[in-house]
Amino acid sequence: MSTNSTSYSDSNVTSNSNYTYRVIPFNPFGKACSYTNEVTSSTSLLIEPPASLIVSSISSRQIDLSWTYADYSNHSTAIERKRGKDGSWQIIDILDTGFSSYSDQGLSSDTEYFYRVKAVINEDVFSRPYPRDYLENENGVYTNLLTPRNLKASWQSSGIVKLEWAGNLSFESDLVIERKAENSNFVPIETIEPHDMKWYDIGVENDRNYTYRVKSVNSYNSSDYSNEAAIEALTLPEPENFKVVVSSDSEVIIEWDYEDETEISGFKVEMRVESDGRWNEIVSLGDSVRSYTAKHLDPDTVYYFRLISYESTMNLKSYTQPIEVLINTVKPPSDLVVTQIPNNQYLLEWKDNSDNEEGFIIERRHGSKDFVEIGRVTENTQSFIDSGLEFNSIYYYKVRAYNSNVQSTHSNTVSVRTLLQKTFSDLNTVPWARTAINSLLGMDIISGRSEDIFAPDDRITRAEFISLVVNAFELNKTPIGTFSDVRPEHWYYRNVMIAKNMGIVSGVGNNYFYPNEPIKREDMAVILARTLRITGSPLPHRDNSILDKFSDRHLISDYALSSLAVTHGAGIINGKGNNILSPDDFATRAEAAVMLYNVLFKL
Repeated sequence: MSTNSTSYSDSNVTSNSNYTYRVIPFNPFGKACSYTNEVTSSTSLLIEPPASLIVSSISSRQIDLSWTYADYSNHSTAIERKRGKDGSWQIIDILDTGFSSYSDQGLSSDTEYFYRVKAVINEDVFSRPYPRDYLENENGVYTNLLTPRNLKASWQSSGIVKLEWAGNLSFESDLVIERKAENSNFVPIETIEPHDMKWYDIGVENDRNYTYRVKSVNSYNSSDYSNEAAIEALTLPEPENFKVVVSSDSEVIIEWDYEDETEISGFKVEMRVESDGRWNEIVSLGDSVRSYTAKHLDPDTVYYFRLISYESTMNLKSYTQPIEVLINTVKPPSDLVVTQIPNNQYLLEWKDNSDNEEGFIIERRHGSKDFVEIGRVTENTQSFIDSGLEFNSIYYYKVRAYNSNVQSTHSNTVSVRTLLQKTFSDLNTVPWARTAINSLLGMDIISGRSEDIFAPDDRITRAEFISLVVNAFELNKTPIGTFSDVRPEHWYYRNVMIAKNMGIVSGVGNNYFYPNEPIKREDMAVILARTLRITGSPLPHRDNSILDKFSDRHLISDYALSSLAVTHGAGIINGKGNNILSPDDFATRAEAAVMLYNVLFKL
């Protein structure tokens, strides 16, 4: 045989015969020193090769094979491979009976490989190969190109996404870049040379989410896709609570809130006059500013304002919705006051100074928090009740008027400290007085015998009752003079002398007051009626006949008759049942609390 031959076909054999072969090389100088190994085969053992072979490229390093035999018989199978059309066939593996697939791994990328399979007849004896020699160069398969890896996507600036990747990519290949927006499908957007390992996607929309992937390609091959790199929408939060308040016939106050943790360069305020006119920037403000006053505006003119938050490094902007403003002012309310009413509720009252409001906005602040809107009332309303507040806390209130176009500036700000949440353990015997006692306790007007004991059925002394009245009405006057039995060293001296100096009490004669004696119900009525009159809130006149319904009317002292009539008519003092008023009974601590509570909360 000729030089470099590596195969031979023996066609001079007979059936059912055994043959043994060996090979020795030679040249003009003689034969080699030894033969190859000997191989014995029999023509009676003829086996058909596999009838099919499927070869598939799996990756840049792997090709998979699968085959079948025509008669579904099982044989050991030898797998041969050559690299390129001009390569040499080599057996790369022999599989046991029962196997019909194989994964060839550790290959070179972007390389063409050819495969054929043979049935194993005996040691070093095989069937003819499949495919046959004349087809052996028709089933070449390339391994994939190397896959780009570590793909990353990041915002470079507004409208520009930067892609970066790694990998030893072929200089003879191109890189296909694919993108999908939100939940759409991937589409190719660019084919480039991969040498720079980066690329910029220009003109993307900032408010959409994007996902990218890349792969290498050439005229006959491609790689697997890289990992997917996702990037979230690039947006700035819109300013919140954007509002424009007309403060005069030529000025508006523009206010807004913004997330402090968001890094921005600042804000820009824009204005236009016509609804379809051009927006004009009127001011650029720092990132910590939350209000601006626009001046020199024309009355009876419609203006449009909008606010822009911006970040200059990334060239990002976020716009509020425009607000239409007519410079037609609403006068703010004034003289806001807050008053405690029963059940830990608080009555706000104010003066309405405008004639074109649609209503009023009530705002409240608790502690160090910001003012927040807690309610609205309709036009001409001048009061609001707030409830559900925490005990022993300070609240601040302010009110502003509004209509469809503008809001007024705020009224004066008022504050109130809510009740202390206290009670006593001995009030079960006086359920009719519990609310009054707890309310006055929470206001620090009344106190108990101890922390838990109020002693509601104990008689109240004249000094104790006068002290309650002075505290409840917040009377304040420099105490001057004395009673014979009320001296500066006594705990009640200041309160009794304030009441005396204001004309609320005058004693019982001979410059005595009897501070430690119990007080009668009719005397409490006299003191309350005088206090209301002297402090500027006199009770409406009532005819003494209002008391005729009580069977013990004759027990009322002459000096107390008119006071009992007006206090009973106002609901301050009531009977004790069975048409009994008991004017000369000594009052209990519970009865005193109820009378004082009625004065403070029912008038």
